Amino acid sequence: MAPNLIIISGPMGVGKTTVSQMLHDKLPRTALISYDQVKWFLSDFRSNESDFELTYRIEKAMTREYLSSSISVIFEKAFTDSLLINEIKMLADELSVRTLIYQLEAPLEVSQSRVANRPPSKKRSAPPTPERVERSHFRYHKTKHPAAKIFDSHKLSVEEIVTLILIDVKNEIN
Repeated sequence: MAPNLIIISGPMGVGKTTVSQMLHDKLPRTALISYDQVKWFLSDFRSNESDFELTYRIEKAMTREYLSSSISVIFEKAFTDSLLINEIKMLADELSVRTLIYQLEAPLEVSQSRVANRPPSKKRSAPPTPERVERSHFRYHKTKHPAAKIFDSHKLSVEEIVTLILIDVKNEIN
């Protein structure tokens, strides 16, 4: 099977990581590039423009290297600008790789509850505040990509979303 670039985006608490990890487990020869994992490659990552930009450049370089080696990529990130999705898509187009774009969403209250109930992280002392989750939702709704398929993770289970994505991946017609 030819490689694919699979972009999974959406605000905090909609299940991007869970969907991406399950999809990764089901697709052979596929790399999972997750913003939250890549940013912690840097021991003292800071939430500033410089570290955000560095992380994104590293993600793009990793994506290019995998796709150039005929390895599919799942690119999981809460995109805050649809132009960034277009940048990643252009990289795939340059390499003649098909891009599939998915954006997950859920009602704000559901996302806030999911984030509040996450297990503690080694890197974070406390989960993001409800206000931060709300800001993530607000930014997401300004960046919906016209080519994206939208899945409501409150109405569909993770398994259902992954199954629908797998159907698209196996369908060789754009």
